[in-house]
This record gives sequence, C-alpha cells and structure tokens, in this order.
Amino acid sequence: VPEDCPDIHSAQRGSRMRSAYPAVKPQPGAHSKNAGTSERQVTMGQRRAGFAGGTQQSGGYRKSNMAPEAEAPIPHPYWPRDLHIEGYRPNDRAMWEILAFLFSVSGVFLVGTWFLAGRVVGISTVRRLILCWFMVCGFIHGVIEGWFSLYYPIIPRDQAFLSQLADNFTVCMETITAWAWGPLSVWTVISFLQNKPYRFVLQLIVSLGQLYGDVLYFYTEYREGFSHSEMWHPIYFWFYFVFMNSLWIVIPFSLIVDAWVNLSQAQGTADAARPKSKAKRN
Repeated sequence: VPEDCPDIHSAQRGSRMRSAYPAVKPQPGAHSKNAGTSERQVTMGQRRAGFAGGTQQSGGYRKSNMAPEAEAPIPHPYWPRDLHIEGYRPNDRAMWEILAFLFSVSGVFLVGTWFLAGRVVGISTVRRLILCWFMVCGFIHGVIEGWFSLYYPIIPRDQAFLSQLADNFTVCMETITAWAWGPLSVWTVISFLQNKPYRFVLQLIVSLGQLYGDVLYFYTEYREGFSHSEMWHPIYFWFYFVFMNSLWIVIPFSLIVDAWVNLSQAQGTADAARPKSKAKRN
C-alpha cells in the first residue's frame, strides 16, 4: 500500500473491532478470532481495487476530501477502559434497584421454601436451609443466567431489567449452568420434599457441577491476572467477584461431603442386608 495514501492506513487501523457482554460479574471483552484474517482480506481487497477512501488515477492515488467522522467512545464501567462495546447503552437503573430486586426475589423463594419444607415431617433445620439454597440456586441459574445465555448478543444495547444484571467461556458456562443446574436444583428440592431415594444423588450432581464451574471461573481470572475488573474495588471485586462467587464454592463443597456421607451410609446398610454367602443366598 503506498505510503502517500493515509486513508488506507487509517481504514486498516480502524478495522479491528472489540466487543464485550456485561454481566453481574464484569466480563472481559475479546478480540474476534477472525479479526486478523478480516484485516488482511480488507488490505488485499484494497490493493486489488486500487482505492480505499480515495480514487485511483493513472497508477497513483488522489486523496478523498471526505474525512471519516470519529464517534466519541461511550464511557462504560468495564475493563479494559479503552474497550469499544458496539451499541453499548448505560444502565438506566441505579445499582441499589438491581440489588434490591435480586435479594428481594431470592428472599421470597427462600422464605417460601422454608415454610414448604416445614410441612414435611421429620425434616431437620439444616436440611430445610439446604432446600432453601437449592431453590434460590434454581432462580439464579434458571432466570438470571438463563437470560444471559439467551440474549448475550444484545445485552450491551438492551435496557431490559435482566440485561442490566449482565468471552466465549462465560457464555458456554452460563448456558450449561442455566439449562442443567437450574432445573436440577428445583428437582432436588422436590425430591427431598417427597422423600425420593435419589435425592442425595441429585444433591451430589448439582453441587459438583456448581463447584466445578466456579473453580474454573476463579482459575481463569487468576491465569489472566484479574485483568477484567478493578482490583480491590469494594463492589466489583470484593462483593461481586470474591464474596458472591465464594458462596458457590463453600456451600457446594459442604453439600458434596453431606451427600457422600449419606450415600455411603445407605450403601453400607444395603451391603449389610445382602446375603454374605451362597449358602445363605440359597
């Protein structure tokens, strides 16, 4: 490309576009995997056509008088700060409104499950709290993360309430969480209320999936140097990232141990009831 054609070089420099999807936990923007390829294709097309922002004249270039208008970047709370989010619109609701919605709806599910579990004869207080946990998980996984998995392409410009709560890994993980652990969490509650024999199996499966996903989330951020949020920020780092995600490590781990103990006891009881020799079996 001739050096005396600055319009071509400016077009090439502006051909890369980054995007990001907001979530409760600030999420990273990422270059498109095909960005470099697209840039090379544009450059080759410019060379073949002989113009970009100007016209070809007898082997040379005539600069265009039309200068491209640069759009002022819209400020956003995500990292890196110079990230361009196409179509981004700031939330029109305050942070306290969003948190009030989350905690109030979660509280309704928690209180409702607490009283519903209290009608089951012989259920302990700890078990009632566990059922409340799974019901709240069903709401968070199925509704909030389910919304993200369905509408993540339009969330930056969308003003729907759940979009204001909102990289490829995150989309995949949230989709699995929404459509697997969400319904299974509700099923776990139902199985305990009806005293189903597979209730601890469901508890083990859901808790293991939650723990695995959260460990991957923390480890991914660690490997990337916590570059997607402001370190030590009281809300985005300590509350959203550390505290909220730690719940899905400590509680699922405890429930895995609880399911392990109960399943082991059940298996031990079943083994003790079986005949120990062919003579007794006959």
